[in-house]
Amino acid sequence: MYSYCVATGEVEYIPPAETETYSDETGGFSPGYNPYAGEDYNGEDLVEPYYLDHGRTLVEYPYNNEMCRNTVYIQTTYTDSKTGIKFISNGTGFMIGPNAVATAGHIVYKRGEPDGDFFVGNATVVPAHNAGANSHPYGAAHATYFYCGGGWAYNGDYSDDWGIIELDTNIGNKTGWLGLQWQKSYKSGTSVRENGYPAEVNGQINKSPITGDRDQYIRYGTVKSSSKTNMLESTDMFASSGDSGGPCYIYSSDAGYTAIGIASYVDAVEIEENEVKDINSVMFRTIDKSLFEKLVKYRTSTL
Repeated sequence: MYSYCVATGEVEYIPPAETETYSDETGGFSPGYNPYAGEDYNGEDLVEPYYLDHGRTLVEYPYNNEMCRNTVYIQTTYTDSKTGIKFISNGTGFMIGPNAVATAGHIVYKRGEPDGDFFVGNATVVPAHNAGANSHPYGAAHATYFYCGGGWAYNGDYSDDWGIIELDTNIGNKTGWLGLQWQKSYKSGTSVRENGYPAEVNGQINKSPITGDRDQYIRYGTVKSSSKTNMLESTDMFASSGDSGGPCYIYSSDAGYTAIGIASYVDAVEIEENEVKDINSVMFRTIDKSLFEKLVKYRTSTL
């Protein structure tokens, strides 16, 4: 794992802990937090009841919805040291504690750029962002630390494509956060949902990527354990730029909304003029036992 301090610019490599050679554990669970328990409207009623773009549906009021208010819009910035040009990048994440967000590793650590491989310089996080009048219902928070999987930072390994953002405020106490769960494997056809801030919807720009004026969408589909290490795979969901880092989660009456993966990348089977025309699979970085334990550490982390 690599960490980056926004204030000092210091990068640190944190070696992994020794792993168990054998364990008979098959799963683990950490409950989420909903500060509005008992006050929520029916979450399903707050999602537009029509399907868009491969089963993607608009979340009209994410701030009134337990399964959506803890999904965050992420806008990162970094400057090319050679040209001095400032770049803006967008993604998705989800609250995992009072001042911590889980996302994809490639959201916080850029690889293959003309300027090399590096952590982004800054990030602004807006929970339950939407393009309406109340676009920042809980305000915004800013990154103080970034973390990402060592495999992703070192060689672009998607099986280690996870990231954590520490924030300068305990904004998660207002929004709540998702439960977390790990299993050794998932049955083919496991029903899931995935929240995100896509760059495009039905071929049209989802508001302005420059101003960050985007809407949140949900996808419904199924996943199975992939033959690729630490990945879940879906062949009946669609994702686009901006969705990376969003939660892949399940629901049960006992555990509520519980994240089991993080949106990572798509396998494209047809590309025309640098535009994806067809999707083979959407891949999610599984929350396995090792990542679960990393994320759970931030359940009680506060400023």
